Amino acid sequence: MVDPALHGYGIAYLPEDLVARHVATGELVLVLDNWAPAFAGYYIYYPSRRQTLPAFKVIIDALRHAEA
Repeated sequence: MVDPALHGYGIAYLPEDLVARHVATGELVLVLDNWAPAFAGYYIYYPSRRQTLPAFKVIIDALRHAEA
């Protein structure tokens, strides 16, 4: 959806972090900014910390230590 918006085909409703670089350079413009809901971040829910698969533990650790 970013590419069509960059090429002038219309507007796109996307998370701001995906288009922040394009907005900073002036390629894209935020519209209806006052109507956009704030996004607090991603959350992950899982039933128990016991018996988690090693691959799932790697994903949790990567998300926990990712730069904001």
